[in-house]
Amino acid sequence: MGRGIIKAFILVLVSGLTSLEAAPWNEFQKACRRIFTKVTYFNFRDARHPLSIYSPLTRIPGVIDAVAVAIKNQDGKYLLNLRGASPMKHMWGFLGGKLDPQETIADAARREVLEEANIEITGLTLNLTHFAYLHENGFRYRVFVVIAEGFWGEPKIMEADKALQMEWFAIDKLPRPLTTATLEFFKKNQ
Repeated sequence: MGRGIIKAFILVLVSGLTSLEAAPWNEFQKACRRIFTKVTYFNFRDARHPLSIYSPLTRIPGVIDAVAVAIKNQDGKYLLNLRGASPMKHMWGFLGGKLDPQETIADAARREVLEEANIEITGLTLNLTHFAYLHENGFRYRVFVVIAEGFWGEPKIMEADKALQMEWFAIDKLPRPLTTATLEFFKKNQ
């Protein structure tokens, strides 16, 4: 561990215990475990280094990683689908889904768009990372919203149980309600 992390660990530990001498040893150990869990959960190495959509992710325990793909056509309209399955059933959002184990963000984006709309995408860039807790199912999500600069093919619904409709929308004529990650994307990119 780096010196900064050790100093932060000691500072939090000392501030969490009023009297180190008075604290029983097992309470001291519990406090250390709680603090160490918090330190490892946030994974300082990832915070210092930029995220690559072409490298496998460091997974966060208890969090589902997913991708949402913003595809824009030549008219400046975005491809959205009306979700037919939970979570966020009957909400409009970008194409996408969960990442498979050891799958990169870019590979998941390509796979999901091909499975859902039968189109191939190119020129992927990460636009934002959205964190969500869904009361609907009780899960926590980390959604990576990527922009596809190009695509081949004509979009069509390939999984009728997951998508009820699929249409192109201009930013000023977006349908409602939007998924949280899609809404955050449009707020950021206006």
